[in-house]
Amino acid sequence: MNVQAKFQAIRKSLKSSLIEMEDVADVLVNATIGRHHTVQIGPPGMAKSKIVEYLTQCIDGANIFKYLMSMFTTPGEILGQLDMVAMKNGVEQYKTKNKLPEAEIVFLDEIFKANSAVLNSLLSLANERYVCLGGERIHTPTWSIHSASNELPDDASAQAFKDRFLYYVHVDDIKSDVNFERYMTACNSGFFDRWNPPVTVTFEEIKQANEEAMKVSFDKTAMNKLRDLRINLQGSRINVSPRRWRHAIEALKVYAWLDGSDEVHMQHFDILKHILWQEMRYKDLVWHKVSEISGYTKQRIVELTNNARNIANFIGKLDEVDEIQKRLNEMDEITSDLKLLSHHPEAEGALREVKQLRENDVYRHLVAVRNM
Repeated sequence: MNVQAKFQAIRKSLKSSLIEMEDVADVLVNATIGRHHTVQIGPPGMAKSKIVEYLTQCIDGANIFKYLMSMFTTPGEILGQLDMVAMKNGVEQYKTKNKLPEAEIVFLDEIFKANSAVLNSLLSLANERYVCLGGERIHTPTWSIHSASNELPDDASAQAFKDRFLYYVHVDDIKSDVNFERYMTACNSGFFDRWNPPVTVTFEEIKQANEEAMKVSFDKTAMNKLRDLRINLQGSRINVSPRRWRHAIEALKVYAWLDGSDEVHMQHFDILKHILWQEMRYKDLVWHKVSEISGYTKQRIVELTNNARNIANFIGKLDEVDEIQKRLNEMDEITSDLKLLSHHPEAEGALREVKQLRENDVYRHLVAVRNM
């Protein structure tokens, strides 16, 4: 299996293993290949750390550092403490073994609970890949920093730090009743504790994937649309820094590479939904504007509506209650998926049609069969 197929298998497994976390899987795998950093935002208990744990299980031969941050965390706890024995001998050095400066892959939970001293010490590490210890600049092997937070800080002092993280992905509660049933079944069977990676990659293979992805070119139309998107966002007073646009191009190349394409096309713009905003108030607007260009949302609405029509057309051939109930559950799942796309103007009409199909065809047939 080549390195591209390995990452495709890892992404597919992450998407299918944790419920309604497909976007997070996209972001984590994309960022790990692209050498970028991520932030998951959402309330406690949403499996933000669990999916990172799964990802790190897929990586062999990399130094991994994980830490739960708090307002009392000191720079020494994550960067390394002063070596007092060496200090007695007149040498200022720090104990960095098993600490962040020696790690390639990092996970910082509750990152924005850290105080300004800690965040400031991470600024240079996140961007230039070095830390200052005892007045000495130490270059680090840091590849990707993944992080999680219950909320985003809105104070201006954190803006510089927030801009170092390319991906922002919102994690919320399970919305679909059908998916919640899947979740409870998985919990009952102990699935989440028994999960095993489909394949593993070495750190050298991560570097190889990055090199291959950076060779992906841009379709001319896609590059023009990227320019139009920037103008559109500026018109809505959403300003994206040049650094973020540069890294966004790298992210698009990785996303296209994972899709098996050697060229970025407009359908790959979907990953930008997690890149072009850093404040929750702009998330939905960015999603809408990116979807308009990528065409993903409209395509998905059409796909879901067609699935509902196919179920309604096929339902008359079924005469077993369990099978009809299964199709009814599928209709409910389609409704839940459409609600997630409610920002698109065509979603409302699709929801209305699916509701009618559910009530007039599927549910009515279920009642008729039960009464036979």
